[in-house]
Amino acid sequence: MPDAKFLEEYQLYRKFEFRLPSYFHEIKDVNINMHCPDCKKTRTFRFLHKYQHEKKLIHRTGSLPMNRPIVPISQPRPDVKENSIIQLTYICASCEKFNRIFSLRVGKNRQSIEKVGQYPPWDINIKKNLIKLLGEYSENYKKGKTCESQSYGIGAFAYYRRIVEDIIGELLEIIQDLMIGEELEKYQEVLEKVRNTKNSTKKIALVKDLLPPILKTEQFNPLKTIHDALSKGLHGRTDEECLEDADSIRTSLVFLVDAILSRRKGQQEYTKNMKKIIEKQRKRIERN
Repeated sequence: MPDAKFLEEYQLYRKFEFRLPSYFHEIKDVNINMHCPDCKKTRTFRFLHKYQHEKKLIHRTGSLPMNRPIVPISQPRPDVKENSIIQLTYICASCEKFNRIFSLRVGKNRQSIEKVGQYPPWDINIKKNLIKLLGEYSENYKKGKTCESQSYGIGAFAYYRRIVEDIIGELLEIIQDLMIGEELEKYQEVLEKVRNTKNSTKKIALVKDLLPPILKTEQFNPLKTIHDALSKGLHGRTDEECLEDADSIRTSLVFLVDAILSRRKGQQEYTKNMKKIIEKQRKRIERN
């Protein structure tokens, strides 16, 4: 098999560059590490059968194209042909009950391979604790992950960029919450203009100093870095190219949202208490 990462992480129809040999028996077997629902843990799965594809499976699922050549089971040394669809069956090495099945299509000139079917399907569910963490951003996050599962890299980038732009809007509101009196009046007009502008660069420049220290480094502004990467993907890259970076961007977004929302909660409490202190001091001065 080409690579464990391909089986574990790649979405349907995402090409994996790999030079296949002439015969299936020449491909080395690899183990994979994936979740086992029966064990309820990540387990090692071992390769159960040699490369084959049962025609009856295609008829039963109806999910695989019927115009592709099938690798015969009875053939002793089946050769690797362009457009062939092959099946790999893996079994959990721990419980020896749960199977994972992958249907793969051989690419042009045997230079690539891609998934055309997978059981269980690529997981797009979001864990409850992550939904709670993401809060208002969870809907766009799930839509982005759904696009990833179908290899729509550009679509995934569109949803992830919405999250970044919503975060920027969130930080603009934090600026306003931190200001009182004349300071608020002074910046109110500027803030309103920035809110209404479509230029995200200007918005990012205004809110960058409000990022939690853990997100700041000398090398980059994470909001700008992620937003630029997403924008370039949307306007000049292919689905395949976007998918190469989608996982890193999605993981970074979760960390970014967590840090900013945690900061917001602390900031709101801090601002509330500071306003109380200022108000009490003002009243004392008036009494005196």
